[in-house]
Amino acid sequence: MNQIHFSESAIKMSVTTFKWMANDIYQIYIPSLKLSSYGPTSEAAAEMMNFSMKEFICDLEAIDKENIESALSNLGWKSDTSKSEIFSHSYVDKYDVTEQLELEDVELIEEIISVNY
Repeated sequence: MNQIHFSESAIKMSVTTFKWMANDIYQIYIPSLKLSSYGPTSEAAAEMMNFSMKEFICDLEAIDKENIESALSNLGWKSDTSKSEIFSHSYVDKYDVTEQLELEDVELIEEIISVNY
């Protein structure tokens, strides 16, 4: 399950990623955050995604708490009603991603990543 947990000292995030290679370019997409990255190697694409995720978190930290919920809601995240510091996003499968990105003849690799900032 895609989840973001805000605490006093950190932000913990668990999200589903999809990876593929097309036209000799490695690509990574996180549908729940609408983030993508690419590079000439899988390592370069992962490094670019790590940078994008850090920037996303920095942007969230820069806005006030009430607007965080609005920003995440715009991406399809929902606040856990019992714990306002936890947000969840519904699962997006590889068939949805294939349709959204109009990918043809590409093998998607699905992976869940967990990060702490």
